Amino acid sequence: GEVRVLCGQGVAPAGATIAHYRGLGLDLVPGTGPLAAAVPGAFDAWMLLLRDHGTRSLADVMK
Repeated sequence: GEVRVLCGQGVAPAGATIAHYRGLGLDLVPGTGPLAAAVPGAFDAWMLLLRDHGTRSLADVMK
């Protein structure tokens, strides 16, 4: 069958480099907080996936 990809990731600012995070004493990009990777499109991506491929209602999924 056909393969499709839906990416809900956000973009990172130009200063969000490996060197920048290492300069802050971090080995990984944090998962939460102001230095975390941006994912502003994630919710919309979930809604598109639910609409196009879901078998449950949004209300059921959010329970």
